[in-house]
Amino acid sequence: MRNVTPTLRVQVQDPYGGQLLTVFEIRTAADLAAPIVVDSTTMPRPVVTTVGNATGVATAQVPAGKLSSGGTYYWHASSRDEAGLWSSWGLWYSFTVDTTPPTVSNVTSNQYKWKQWGATVGTPGTFSFTASGADEYTWDVDGGAATTTTAASANYTPTTDMVHTMHVKAKDKAGNTSGTYDYQFWVSPVPEAYSLWKFDEADPVKTAADSGSGFSAKKPGSLGGGARFVSGYLGNAVHLSGSPDVVTTSGPVLDTTKSFTVMAWVRPTDLAAQQKQTILAQDGPTASRFELQYNKNANGGLGGWCFTMTGDSSGGGAVSACADGQSAGLPTTGTWVHVAGRYDQATGKMRVYVMGDPRSCGGEVAEVNAAASWSATGSFAIGRGWSAGAGTSYWRGDIDDARAYQRVLTDFEICQQAAQ
Repeated sequence: MRNVTPTLRVQVQDPYGGQLLTVFEIRTAADLAAPIVVDSTTMPRPVVTTVGNATGVATAQVPAGKLSSGGTYYWHASSRDEAGLWSSWGLWYSFTVDTTPPTVSNVTSNQYKWKQWGATVGTPGTFSFTASGADEYTWDVDGGAATTTTAASANYTPTTDMVHTMHVKAKDKAGNTSGTYDYQFWVSPVPEAYSLWKFDEADPVKTAADSGSGFSAKKPGSLGGGARFVSGYLGNAVHLSGSPDVVTTSGPVLDTTKSFTVMAWVRPTDLAAQQKQTILAQDGPTASRFELQYNKNANGGLGGWCFTMTGDSSGGGAVSACADGQSAGLPTTGTWVHVAGRYDQATGKMRVYVMGDPRSCGGEVAEVNAAASWSATGSFAIGRGWSAGAGTSYWRGDIDDARAYQRVLTDFEICQQAAQ
């Protein structure tokens, strides 16, 4: 116990009832020969009145200055009835006085060290506590839900990056609580996973380097048909003149069941050639999972920039979000425009972004409910779509700074890319 003046309680009983006087005695051991700490004359002598054979409870508080923290004490009691007859001493009971709180002296973690950039968000971490006199610990992170445990450690997996603080308190058997030990640790952001094709190479090179990062492997694009490098919006660009001109990777870039964002600067040269012209897509077995494209039939035949997603690997259940051109203007040949498509797996929404003015991010956004999710594991294609197991909707014009991100970019982040 953490009290140097505890109250002792004992149950008393007499077959005939009446007033029962009780005395208490405290010694250093459960032995009548052991030194007395508090004798029966120093302790209060409570009187309890009982009726018949009923029991009563006699209580007495230990006077101040008699007990010390760290000591273990033994006590017993005896009662006297109205006839002056004393009972024998009762059973011995013991208690230990502890008024010293435990101390948490350190917290360590191999994954998330003190005030250093640690593992990335989502990585499980083990935090070990060093303390004296502790029997249990209570901890929380950033004032969130508290966890109490007898283990001198905590397992915690951060769900957000940047700076966090673990608060740790210890408690001993007596109920004494330590002060709070604050352990600050820094969670590294998950590296940005994206591919970037700048197309800054020059003929006769037939490979467009992937300048992105974060994915397990780079995905350079192979130029097919008559695809070639020309002067672009940011350095060079790739010029495509319809089928069979295309840039493709050797495998998928995106997990299309998860959130993603794709974008590119484009300058069309012939919008009348066919109904659809695809800027970016990722192939499935027989159809693209998505296509960022120009659609001549959008906006009542006036044409528009669209982001289309299919609902299954055969191309069924296709859904399109198309910009109406009211803010950024309708597509025109010979003009550079930034077009982006975004799929948010958490909300089930898809958007198309058209940013026509790089100085102000002026543009427009259209959003619809996305098609059903499925995994397209074929090539990432720049400059064509994929239907019935073959290339389709080939692009005519220039494409520059094509990007594919494995996450939802915010409106502001897309604006930043368009403002280059």
